[in-house]
Amino acid sequence: MSSTLDVMDFRWDLLNAQVPTDERLTVRLAQPSRSLDVYAAVDAKGCRSILVRVPADELGVLAERISRGVRVQTLECKVDTIGLSEVFVEIACLEQEGHQVLDLVASEIVDALAKGASIKRTRLIQGILLKWRKFWSDAPQNLLSREQQIGLFGELWFLCRWLIPQIGTAKAVSMWRGPIGSRNDFEAERFSIEVKTSGRIDESHQINGLEQLLAPAHTKLYLFSLLVRDEAGGSESLPNLVAELREILMVDFTAQKNFEGMLAAANFQESDVEQYQKLRFRIRGQGLYLVDEGFPRIIPSSIAGGLPVGVHDVKYGLRLDGAQKWLVAENPETSVIF
Repeated sequence: MSSTLDVMDFRWDLLNAQVPTDERLTVRLAQPSRSLDVYAAVDAKGCRSILVRVPADELGVLAERISRGVRVQTLECKVDTIGLSEVFVEIACLEQEGHQVLDLVASEIVDALAKGASIKRTRLIQGILLKWRKFWSDAPQNLLSREQQIGLFGELWFLCRWLIPQIGTAKAVSMWRGPIGSRNDFEAERFSIEVKTSGRIDESHQINGLEQLLAPAHTKLYLFSLLVRDEAGGSESLPNLVAELREILMVDFTAQKNFEGMLAAANFQESDVEQYQKLRFRIRGQGLYLVDEGFPRIIPSSIAGGLPVGVHDVKYGLRLDGAQKWLVAENPETSVIF
């Protein structure tokens, strides 16, 4: 991930202080120490966009209007008064609610280019945008449901209590991928973690699909289980946990920016905090399990001959009281896998 200095270079306040006139853009390199091909820009209305230079040998047309206030197009322009006109892909954010996610998209593009991505520039951009399509294309949503609040609380609990103390803020936040629909909630090169939070009396978790507890190739898969009880006098809540993480991340601008982008992708809005405070929790139990051979689960190989014709979706309940053999840690202090 980018260093704090690189991200501090990526400051919209400096661009907003020089809003252009007419159809011009005010631009500056997003992270000059990492890439000379990605610019941040604002137009006369203050709308933010990212410009990504397209090499001359792979010119093509890219035009797309994603319904939730994002426009993607190729355009020809000069980025200084001396240079020749060049072709750029512009990712324009037309609504303020998308600013945090635009920053995340820009950082992923810079990161890919800095690592020497070899695929065509437009295809790289399309691939990164595809990961965020759920956020960009969904219509604005109302309050998160009770189950959604519980699920988000569980992911943030694992991030705050387990992952950050073990591996630090930047790496931990960069692993959080649940809100953008990744295969597992937390992903790294060597392992992935699926987080399941249950407020049910029987302490069961719902598993969605035959592959949710199937480890990606060449990685280990862990299941983190969090059991909560809905209690009016409970000391825990989703807004309190968000506030705690924000305070922790204040010293790491990169992690803070990525965290806020993921919150936006999860449809957590600050205007709804008062409503979310009404759902209070007491923690009943937690544990981290290694999901490997023999673990109680249903995966494709569990069904001889595959699913019957016409069956396309499998969901099942999982209780972990019979999975003690696979328990690797009951609290973050005893966890050493990270």
